[in-house]
Amino acid sequence: MTPRTELLYRQSLAAMDAKAAGASEWDIGQSLFGYQRSRDEWSDNAARGLVRRTLARGRRTLAGGYRRFLTWQAGGSRRRPRI
Repeated sequence: MTPRTELLYRQSLAAMDAKAAGASEWDIGQSLFGYQRSRDEWSDNAARGLVRRTLARGRRTLAGGYRRFLTWQAGGSRRRPRI
């Protein structure tokens, strides 16, 4: 697994944890991505889209995509899980 892919999975799971705890998209953007601008700029900024895409990836991961995350082997080889 590449470092970038691992980071995306970790961010998406952290975002889903925060959402389950009651955090807003604004709060998730601040904590995960360091977004520090005003709420007025939030609605027109790419950061909002980034948070929404991260949450969507988290939903896909929790719906069964986590198996892909867990079955990656060191060195880049992939193994399909036996279900």
